[in-house]
Amino acid sequence: MRRFAAFAVLALAALACADEEAGGGKRRRRKRPGAGGAPGKAAALAAKRRAGGAPSPPAAARGGKGGKRAGRPDPEAMIGLLKAYKEANGHMNVPLDHTAELEGREKPVRLGRWLAAVRKNAAKVKPERVAALDAVDPKWRGD
Repeated sequence: MRRFAAFAVLALAALACADEEAGGGKRRRRKRPGAGGAPGKAAALAAKRRAGGAPSPPAAARGGKGGKRAGRPDPEAMIGLLKAYKEANGHMNVPLDHTAELEGREKPVRLGRWLAAVRKNAAKVKPERVAALDAVDPKWRGD
């Protein structure tokens, strides 16, 4: 009888492990749209279709920037800010927390973070941007 009990315990443990690996175990209940929470995206689109409206077109069709990320400043503008920083300070050792005001933006841009990211990904920077950065200072990589 003891052998059977030990075998049963081992078999149940093996089944539990196999069930967890297969994605079993405790399952979370999904919230249904409209059941106390905010309606899902599908429900909003269905309501829009019922009202006679069509889904909104992509950003490029609306006249937006399309492939660029929203809110990201142009690299040319950032290089211009970098040039102004070098003229004011005589070097390009921009602190990470340095920010600069860019015309047409409500919030200041993080020039130090931008330059650190460009230095980190220097191998991936486009050749025309490398040339523009070299024109500001040949030692922009921080060598």
